[in-house]
Amino acid sequence: IAGCLSTERIPFDNAVGLDRAVGVTTQSGNEIRFSKRSAWIRNDTMYAVGRSGEVALPTHSIAQVTQQQASPWRSGLLMFGLIFAAVGCIALTPSTGIVGFP
Repeated sequence: IAGCLSTERIPFDNAVGLDRAVGVTTQSGNEIRFSKRSAWIRNDTMYAVGRSGEVALPTHSIAQVTQQQASPWRSGLLMFGLIFAAVGCIALTPSTGIVGFP
């Protein structure tokens, strides 16, 4: 399922939707990953849940937000691959009847 997700980095702006945020890059270049997909801003500070607890960052120190979302293209390719594999297995199975019976 992770293969169906795509990530993108967008410049930080207070108007950016943070419901799909999975991390940020600070002005100094440090990358901070969140353990839960979401963040919120209160009083010029961004809050999120990191690997070791709550993360609080001043909004002026954030350069980019990394967002994650479902990719219809990747999801379609995954479904096509699964269907192709299932049809291939069925086509290659000898038609000798029910397994275990002569």
